[in-house]
Amino acid sequence: MTRYVTVTPPVGLAVPLQSLKDNLQIEHAEKDTYLTELLEAAIDYAETKLGWYLGSRVMDMYRDSIPDNNIMYITRGPVAASGVSVAYIASGETDYTVLSPDDYQLDIIDRSARILFTEVPTYNTERLSPIKVRYTAGYSDTDLIPKKVKRAVVLLATEMYLNPENKASSRFPASDSLLHFEVNDHIDD
Repeated sequence: MTRYVTVTPPVGLAVPLQSLKDNLQIEHAEKDTYLTELLEAAIDYAETKLGWYLGSRVMDMYRDSIPDNNIMYITRGPVAASGVSVAYIASGETDYTVLSPDDYQLDIIDRSARILFTEVPTYNTERLSPIKVRYTAGYSDTDLIPKKVKRAVVLLATEMYLNPENKASSRFPASDSLLHFEVNDHIDD
């Protein structure tokens, strides 16, 4: 099983508040707090739908085991090139030990990353989550977020603002359409 835990949440919004205000043609600051909440909800919705993160944050990925082919996938990216560490709980131990970067290879070519263990550590198989990968996910430069995704977030927040009573699960057809084409094929290991 793989679990993801946010260690450090993103600082600021992945999509600027002004983009939403421009779309709604709102020039005053009276509703900024409410609009920010809507934008945060829209970003969360988009990240959930896409399976990857927009704003930069530090994540821990926990695994119960290393697959037989010695390759672990980080499907909640994109993963930054620096700051990746792999740790494990050794047999008979209770604390995590950081694995030397010489004992694994990191592939971050796509939004999903892969770790190939060249030396598989002897980890505690009688304990849950003995493998931990700490990494930075999301875009540190929000200008790199695909424009379609940013537009979908603004459309989502606009719909939430204009139609707050709309509770249907299919309430975001326009934004869902934009997000659909950005979804990564996630590898479920």
